[in-house]
Amino acid sequence: MRSIIVLLIFAFSYSYGQNKRSIYYVSIGSTHYLKASDALKKKGFASIGQGENLDGANTSATLVAYALDESGAKDGILLKSAENKLITSNDIKSAARTIIEIAKKDKNSPLIFFYFSGHGIGEGFGWNQFLIPGDILLNLNSLANNQTSVKEIKNKAIYVHELVDVFNNSGVNYTMLLDVCYSGNRQTFDYLGAVSSSLKEITGDVSSIIKVMNQFKGSPNPVFFAGRPGIPVDQVEFKEKTTKAIGPLAKRMIKIYNLSATSKVNLTFDYFVEKMTDWGFDDTTNPGITFADLKNGDDLLISYPLPAYSYQEFSFGTGRSDFPVTIGDGITESPEDVRLKEYKVKNDSYIKLNSQEGDYIGDGNQYEFKASRVDFNVSFDDHSLLIDWDTGDDWWNFSFSAPDSKSLSASVYKNAKRYDFNESKPGLEVTNTGRGCSDIEGEFEVLSMSREADGTLNQISLKFKQYCDDDKAALTGEIQLNLK
Repeated sequence: MRSIIVLLIFAFSYSYGQNKRSIYYVSIGSTHYLKASDALKKKGFASIGQGENLDGANTSATLVAYALDESGAKDGILLKSAENKLITSNDIKSAARTIIEIAKKDKNSPLIFFYFSGHGIGEGFGWNQFLIPGDILLNLNSLANNQTSVKEIKNKAIYVHELVDVFNNSGVNYTMLLDVCYSGNRQTFDYLGAVSSSLKEITGDVSSIIKVMNQFKGSPNPVFFAGRPGIPVDQVEFKEKTTKAIGPLAKRMIKIYNLSATSKVNLTFDYFVEKMTDWGFDDTTNPGITFADLKNGDDLLISYPLPAYSYQEFSFGTGRSDFPVTIGDGITESPEDVRLKEYKVKNDSYIKLNSQEGDYIGDGNQYEFKASRVDFNVSFDDHSLLIDWDTGDDWWNFSFSAPDSKSLSASVYKNAKRYDFNESKPGLEVTNTGRGCSDIEGEFEVLSMSREADGTLNQISLKFKQYCDDDKAALTGEIQLNLK
């Protein structure tokens, strides 16, 4: 049986009484994974799952989306993979930000389903959980021996705790369902050698505390696991719906929604949680495990009569499988990122921002970020410039691209659209700690840039103006990067 991870988030705001939720969703299926060459395999590198395609991942995402559409969802994003169209970390983060921003504009108790189906892993000290996109390779030998650090994995994968933080910082409540290979080797602390038994005990206690945090115990926002840490999770048959095996928690969810549809009975959150964790509800799947303290369980996920409309946006992943792959210490460069050379930034680099009153991204404030104080991450290819940083408390992302895969040069780029959705237009996107835009209008000008004969970027300066969704107020900025 192939093993998968499925992530489902319900994001909602609590209130008194029985409320009907306006349903929104993102449903992501990562069936296709990058495959390592024979040379890389000899060095221990592979995709999680050895590069095998997870046929049930796309199917799981599609069935979840259909179930939500048929139960009255107002808007949704269905994102799936294909050969040479792999799900990337940016795809997942972008989908989450987009649906959050759409739902936040709804004043009628919005609820977001965020669903992910694909591979996942954990690590053995604090059982940190990671969603694995389709476009990365990992050193399985290092993973098996607990030699690959949490920081190293999360540089390429999706760290679940950070995904939770995105929802926390946005002000949107949430629930997660992790139909996950929560695999990884348990850390025994034998490496402490001849130190005192009390020190080993303290280290074990710290591990247990971190584990409690990573299972979100006591949170009012339920997080479900498909099994105990270290236990693989297999896909299961669902012959009533498909010839392919799907995620077990996805099967439970769909069965619960089918019961409501068949009987035309309203579905409460309490009933949903009860059946997701009930041993007797479905004898082909193990019940979900949650440590949450549920609030407002009488809120309605489905109520009849159903709304008469639903809109769904469908797209594929943006990752590529036809680029060469270079190896780092533990994790290779992904096909998506191998084109984007990473740069060190000199301390005299800076970014200045002016957010007009009413601008959502900057919240009407002025900012100045200096490379001497903030650790800028800069990536550049002939076509795109990406800048980001994450201090733990907040993060910013800046993306700029020339139109039609042309070279970025000292020019004015008008009629820019949201980066990665810009098609033949210039690409522009600035986001801030849980704040993103569904649609972007704007422009930017590359004032100057200096490159070596081999294309290496030495310096670039630019200014930009961005309008987010229907905002009339702009976010403007000035960027000066001097690179090592």
